[in-house]
Amino acid sequence: MGLLGDHLRGSTSPEADLIARAKARYTTATKKGYDGVLDRFSKDAVFAASLLNEGENEYDCERYDLLRHAHLPKTERTKAQVQLGVSEQSQQEHLATRLVYLDVQDQRDVPDRFHYIGQSWLFMYRTEIYSQDEYIDFLQRNPADNLLLTSKGTVEVDVSQAERHLAYIKNENRELYKKQIEDKRIQSERAKAHQEAKRKAEEGSAYGQGPTKRGTVSSVAQDQPADPGTTSTGTSGRQEQASSSSSGRVETGEWQKWHGRWYQRVIRYGRTEWEPW
Repeated sequence: MGLLGDHLRGSTSPEADLIARAKARYTTATKKGYDGVLDRFSKDAVFAASLLNEGENEYDCERYDLLRHAHLPKTERTKAQVQLGVSEQSQQEHLATRLVYLDVQDQRDVPDRFHYIGQSWLFMYRTEIYSQDEYIDFLQRNPADNLLLTSKGTVEVDVSQAERHLAYIKNENRELYKKQIEDKRIQSERAKAHQEAKRKAEEGSAYGQGPTKRGTVSSVAQDQPADPGTTSTGTSGRQEQASSSSSGRVETGEWQKWHGRWYQRVIRYGRTEWEPW
């Protein structure tokens, strides 16, 4: 499988980039009414042509449909360890194969080409994916390349009893992977809820229904009748000359009427507010 000597510090790993691309392409395909990337490739001639121009084919489409379920290991690190991306541990991780968990609820969601994997785990190195049998076969031929990155850290697989050791590693990591998947799901839902609340607030503001806290009263129509006894400028006989106080409040002499009450526009420490009279 070779060495990953050209991977730059701080850049996205080839594995993470491929999985992100798979999820994005699957989401786009389903939004357009297709069952997945392969289905879109089969029915959308323009999309198929663009992939073929990129050197991809049906196999790549099925791989995208598979990797939309994939979750890479996430090792726990301190802030200092993240900043020191050139540490020995980080260099080992770049050279290690990734233990990937497939969050598949129904085996029918797995593309036909990859039914042979037969479990919720696969192994990734760069953009290549391997079943457990394929990975063990690789270890037998390349026993020195036995580094495996998991959520618990980098492990040296015992090549002499690889199947048994891998079973132990998977059992040890299973609940941690599931917890990390659930944490990402909750984080994603919170982000969506925040964006939705922000969108509704912006829409309300656009329709004159902004926040009702002090200082943010929406403007009113200019043709509202003036209160009896006030001047044409709506100042109730007050001078329009601004006055200031020690509290930082500056009267502007501008008045508006809402719901039967008069409000005066004042400036306090550079911020405009409306105060009821």
